[in-house]
Amino acid sequence: MAMTTARDLLERFRPAGAPGSPAAAGVPADRERSLREELEPVLDLLSPTESECDNARQQAQAVADRLRADAAARVAATLTSAHQRAEVARTEAAARQRRHSDHAAAAELDAAHHCAATVASRAAERSPALVVRAVAAVQRLLDEAPS
Repeated sequence: MAMTTARDLLERFRPAGAPGSPAAAGVPADRERSLREELEPVLDLLSPTESECDNARQQAQAVADRLRADAAARVAATLTSAHQRAEVARTEAAARQRRHSDHAAAAELDAAHHCAATVASRAAERSPALVVRAVAAVQRLLDEAPS
């Protein structure tokens, strides 16, 4: 019997290939473990960067929250100011309309007074003649009436 060398002994424990055609005897390959062993050092190197990214994300979230709160406060202030300006504008518009209506009413009243004065003047001019005609008509009726 030949003497077994350490190399021959270790060769028996080398990872076996994928199933398929016969290969040399060995233990099944643990691909997950080998990938983990290969990637863990690289991922460990990325850990500080990941922490830095988390911190940057948290800071950005805080800034975004503050900006949103500031914007909401500005919106509320702008709305309040707009409502106040709208109320002032409505009041001014109502006052302008009231002044316009007052002027229009005064003009209508002046026209009515002028018209009434014209009617009164005409009545004063025509009344004596109409009274004379009315008295004459009544007198004629009285003269024609049987006694």
